[in-house]
Amino acid sequence: MVNAESIRTITNDPESLITNPITWTTSVMTMPWFHADVHSGNLLVLDDGRVGFIDFGMVGRVGEKTFNAVSELSTAMAVGDYEGMARHS
Repeated sequence: MVNAESIRTITNDPESLITNPITWTTSVMTMPWFHADVHSGNLLVLDDGRVGFIDFGMVGRVGEKTFNAVSELSTAMAVGDYEGMARHS
């Protein structure tokens, strides 16, 4: 359960902050591992507005080849490069 009132002291849109898929995507793009069980019960909003992960019972690692392919696919999606998306999917 999201404690929206506590989070509202940090942001005007607590639901968006805690459920934003960018939180998970950013963790995958910046860490060698990813949290495989992301839901509001496994996330904390820290005093500075960052989202923290808890309950690391389900985590995984992304190999370099897969990491690079996902990175290139994400870049192609961001710029609307449909040929690049097809090449990296």
